[in-house]
Amino acid sequence: MVATTTGNRTVYVDQRATGGQWRTLGTFALPAGDANRVAVSRWRSTGGLVIADAVRLTRV
Repeated sequence: MVATTTGNRTVYVDQRATGGQWRTLGTFALPAGDANRVAVSRWRSTGGLVIADAVRLTRV
């Protein structure tokens, strides 16, 4: 989930598909200030793990 100026946006990503390379989630307008938020979660009822080594925000 990415908290944007127009509300929360859900982005689904399977990191295994690119062998650990950086994945682009998209371009979003973030609220002013220093409280940018990206949440990582396992939004499913079946088993599994969520592993995130890093989240990178880049100003464009």
